[in-house]
Amino acid sequence: MPLMVVRLQVADYEVWKNVFNEVKAVRREYGWKKHEFFQDPVNPNTAVVVGHVDSLDQAKQYLADECVMAAVARSGVQGPHEACFLNEVEQKDY
Repeated sequence: MPLMVVRLQVADYEVWKNVFNEVKAVRREYGWKKHEFFQDPVNPNTAVVVGHVDSLDQAKQYLADECVMAAVARSGVQGPHEACFLNEVEQKDY
């Protein structure tokens, strides 16, 4: 399954997370199946979202969606985000 990984700096993690949750329906429209959140252990306002998506094209379109961009603006994201798009090649459990 393709992944979209986004790293961003936020003013307040909880505020950002609440706004992220508000656009759940939009994520579904763009083929999101699930997501995971990670925080930097030293700076908890550095967040990473891993989105499991149907397609990388849809993931890129999601980032450009007007509703998403408005949510990002009001969520306290500081500066530009870093995004990368990955195709899963292998997965093993240990």
